[in-house]
Amino acid sequence: MSPRPTCPSTASCFRASRGLSVNRVIHEGVNETSFTVHEVDRAIDAGKILCQEKLPVAVKSTLRETVKFNSDEIAGRVPAALARVVGDFGNLWESA
Repeated sequence: MSPRPTCPSTASCFRASRGLSVNRVIHEGVNETSFTVHEVDRAIDAGKILCQEKLPVAVKSTLRETVKFNSDEIAGRVPAALARVVGDFGNLWESA
């Protein structure tokens, strides 16, 4: 099968919370989140994971500040993750 497009996705590392936004992860009391670069498939978050990066949820004074800070942290890491995937796509695809 030929590789399909990939997409960065924000989700909790925990399977039960897969596909949840940062604010939902915080609401659920999870203290770690992640994002993935994965194959786009028919089902949500079902494609091959090519890259996943975990990070702790940083709690701020308000929910708004917490969501913004953590969303910005993730957004700041996505370009480097995409560069890693592009730079080593063949190996990542085969090992996924």
